[in-house]
Amino acid sequence: MQAPPKESGRDEKSQAAEKMNDDDDDDDETRRRRRNPGLAVVVVHGGAWAIPDDLAEASMAGVKGAAVRAHELLSRGGGSALDAVEVAVKALEDDAAFDAGLRCRHSPSLALCHGSVLTEAGEVEMDALMMDGRTLRLGSVSCVQGVANPVSLARAVMEKTEHAMLTAAGAARFAEALGVARVPQRELVTEAARSEWERYRRYRHAVRALFSSERVHDTVGAVALDARGDVACATSTGGITNKMPGRVGDSPIVGCGGYADNAVGAVSTTGHGESIMKVTLARLILFHMEAEKECRRGHHGREKIQHTHTQRSQQLSPCIFKTAGKSPDEATTLALSHMRDRVGGHGGAVVLGRDGRWGARCSTERMAWAAVAAGSLYYGLQPGEVHIEPLQ
Repeated sequence: MQAPPKESGRDEKSQAAEKMNDDDDDDDETRRRRRNPGLAVVVVHGGAWAIPDDLAEASMAGVKGAAVRAHELLSRGGGSALDAVEVAVKALEDDAAFDAGLRCRHSPSLALCHGSVLTEAGEVEMDALMMDGRTLRLGSVSCVQGVANPVSLARAVMEKTEHAMLTAAGAARFAEALGVARVPQRELVTEAARSEWERYRRYRHAVRALFSSERVHDTVGAVALDARGDVACATSTGGITNKMPGRVGDSPIVGCGGYADNAVGAVSTTGHGESIMKVTLARLILFHMEAEKECRRGHHGREKIQHTHTQRSQQLSPCIFKTAGKSPDEATTLALSHMRDRVGGHGGAVVLGRDGRWGARCSTERMAWAAVAAGSLYYGLQPGEVHIEPLQ
């Protein structure tokens, strides 16, 4: 599916006026970024799970390629953060190494090549989310069938409807109205996905075992910061093998599978969906990143409170920053530890702050991730592992 076109009915003059008004509202950090497009950042993940050795190389190549492609769009093509996360996630949806989107043909080069995984009924159901940090607009789809790139359909929900989420038959009708090409079910199920489905359905507690392990959670996602200082996130998944038809995990749920807010940053999560939903992992990470302030309120002395930058205008008297929020890595580690201790869940996330700081952390055996920032390509697979290469 092609990226949704820009809104019609707006001439160049009105667009220029809108941009001028946006520029007037920019803070110092945003103006600095607009003057220096090299400050754009993209971080991508290919899922937090026990990635087997025979998929490790393909997983790393996939996230590195997606991050570079998205960053080129930002630094050379003048694209937005929304454009960047869509490009990155579409690249991963089209990659046979990941459980997202539809890779319709089996590739002999990958021993475990698969498309999105299969439900109990032997069908493919996919979920995706996209969120704009500047406006807090979002679009998501769930239980989608026959659409090669659900992330693009999620963006269309955000930009072409008044809604935030469409599901199942409603999402299918919307895709049909847009003219999105449908992929026949017989082309969606690869040999490896069918074999995996047959293997797990033999076990009475297959889904419960998968849900409580770290073995099958290869959701994909991306976060981006563009030269204007806008952030965005996108997340896409095929779910988990042998799930009940109609099961929806965290990926398309705002605040769980992803969140983006220019006042703080952007997050895309991955892992055990039910656990992520219980702790609203994406929003919890950004909560830890928010700055702590000390405020003077009337005659009642000083009172320490915690809130976001967007709440400045709501305070009754001047507020002074007391301490900075946690870094992306610190915030993610805290949130993942809370999820493990509180509900026994495992996962990971890629995180990006409004100031360009970024992080990639997981509590699973492995998570393939890559980032492009400050002229370098960063990537890793094992927890705590970071490799750096200069951009070509």
